[in-house]
Amino acid sequence: RAGTGSGGISIAGTTAIVTLSNAVVTGSSGSFGGGISNAGELTLRNVTVSDNAASQRGGGISNNGTLTVNDSSLINNS
Repeated sequence: RAGTGSGGISIAGTTAIVTLSNAVVTGSSGSFGGGISNAGELTLRNVTVSDNAASQRGGGISNNGTLTVNDSSLINNS
Protein backbone atom coordinates (compact mmCIF):
# COMPACT_ATOMS: atom_id res chain seq x y z
CA ARG A 1 0.00 0.00 0.00
CA ALA A 2 1.14 3.51 -0.79
CA GLY A 3 -0.21 6.63 0.85
CA THR A 4 0.71 9.18 -1.79
CA GLY A 5 1.93 9.06 -5.37
CA SER A 6 1.36 5.80 -7.16
CA GLY A 7 0.08 2.60 -5.62
CA GLY A 8 1.24 -0.93 -6.37
CA ILE A 9 3.30 -0.51 -9.55
CA SER A 10 4.89 2.63 -10.98
CA ILE A 11 6.32 2.74 -14.51
CA ALA A 12 8.13 6.07 -14.66
CA GLY A 13 9.81 7.72 -17.61
CA THR A 14 8.93 7.76 -21.28
CA THR A 15 11.73 5.28 -22.10
CA ALA A 16 10.41 2.59 -19.73
CA ILE A 17 9.00 -0.43 -21.61
CA VAL A 18 7.26 -3.04 -19.43
CA THR A 19 5.18 -6.16 -20.12
CA LEU A 20 3.28 -7.63 -17.18
CA SER A 21 1.94 -11.16 -17.74
CA ASN A 22 -0.09 -13.64 -15.69
CA ALA A 23 -0.31 -11.39 -12.64
CA VAL A 24 -2.75 -9.93 -10.11
CA VAL A 25 -2.49 -6.33 -8.88
CA THR A 26 -4.85 -5.94 -5.94
CA GLY A 27 -5.41 -4.05 -2.71
CA SER A 28 -3.14 -1.06 -3.37
CA SER A 29 -3.86 2.64 -2.97
CA GLY A 30 -2.31 5.98 -3.79
CA SER A 31 -3.11 9.44 -5.12
CA PHE A 32 -2.60 8.54 -8.81
CA GLY A 33 -2.97 4.99 -10.09
CA GLY A 34 -4.01 2.97 -7.08
CA GLY A 35 -2.99 -0.26 -8.79
CA ILE A 36 -0.69 0.91 -11.59
CA SER A 37 0.70 4.28 -12.59
CA ASN A 38 2.10 4.29 -16.13
CA ALA A 39 4.16 7.04 -17.76
CA GLY A 40 6.04 4.74 -20.15
CA GLU A 41 4.95 1.90 -22.42
CA LEU A 42 2.98 -0.81 -20.61
CA THR A 43 1.45 -4.02 -21.93
CA LEU A 44 -0.83 -6.14 -19.73
CA ARG A 45 -1.37 -9.79 -20.73
CA ASN A 46 -3.67 -11.97 -18.65
CA VAL A 47 -3.56 -9.55 -15.72
CA THR A 48 -6.27 -8.84 -13.15
CA VAL A 49 -6.29 -5.34 -11.65
CA SER A 50 -8.82 -5.34 -8.80
CA ASP A 51 -9.81 -3.65 -5.56
CA ASN A 52 -7.36 -0.75 -5.84
CA ALA A 53 -8.14 2.86 -4.93
CA ALA A 54 -6.84 6.30 -5.84
CA SER A 55 -7.74 9.53 -4.10
CA GLN A 56 -7.33 11.69 -7.23
CA ARG A 57 -7.45 9.60 -10.42
CA GLY A 58 -6.95 6.12 -11.82
CA GLY A 59 -8.26 3.71 -9.21
CA GLY A 60 -7.03 0.72 -11.19
CA ILE A 61 -4.69 2.36 -13.69
CA SER A 62 -3.52 5.93 -14.21
CA ASN A 63 -2.09 6.14 -17.72
CA ASN A 64 0.03 9.00 -19.06
CA GLY A 65 1.90 6.85 -21.59
CA THR A 66 1.08 4.01 -23.96
CA LEU A 67 -1.12 1.23 -22.59
CA THR A 68 -2.05 -2.06 -24.29
CA VAL A 69 -4.41 -4.45 -22.51
CA ASN A 70 -4.91 -8.04 -23.73
CA ASP A 71 -7.04 -10.74 -22.06
CA SER A 72 -7.08 -8.82 -18.77
CA SER A 73 -9.69 -7.70 -16.24
CA LEU A 74 -10.19 -4.40 -14.41
CA ILE A 75 -12.57 -5.06 -11.50
CA ASN A 76 -13.88 -3.01 -8.57
CA ASN A 77 -11.32 -0.21 -8.62
CA SER A 78 -12.21 3.24 -7.36
